[in-house]
Amino acid sequence: MTPEQAVQLLESGGTPWIAIPAERKLSKYKDLNAFLLLEKLSKAPTIGTSRMVSCAEHDEIGLGAMLTDICEAATVQDILDLSSCGVMVDEEGYLKMFT
Repeated sequence: MTPEQAVQLLESGGTPWIAIPAERKLSKYKDLNAFLLLEKLSKAPTIGTSRMVSCAEHDEIGLGAMLTDICEAATVQDILDLSSCGVMVDEEGYLKMFT
């Protein structure tokens, strides 16, 4: 999958969290589910850290993975599930979430 395709899927909003089947959820919490899915899809932390949350600013957290890091391994369903968990992408390709 290309980063451009992934951006379109992330912007689509995904499936409502409540509608995602339990067998596809890695956690009962949306944020933790996103973290675990990103860990599964990421090759390695992009910014030289072993932290999933790389920064925080007001009401957003920056995640320790870039979109390009996960596109190789991610399926359409993975990206839609990340979107359902509230994962977004910024203009530089870093993934982020609202707190």
